[in-house]
Amino acid sequence: MTFIIAATSTDDETSEPTIYGVVKRRVQDAMEEVRALAGPSARIELAGSLSKRTARVLELKPNDVRQL
Repeated sequence: MTFIIAATSTDDETSEPTIYGVVKRRVQDAMEEVRALAGPSARIELAGSLSKRTARVLELKPNDVRQL
């Protein structure tokens, strides 16, 4: 499944979230991948998911983590 994960810096309250597309079987695994990229102080939230068709168009493969 391709999850959309938003990461927001807690250091700057006015910053926009960074959005990632993450291909993992479980949402917890996807969130852990983004936490590793965004840092321990970032706020990580599930923002949705992508259809298989959209993930294919974006050429996302299993275990990919890509900023959208």
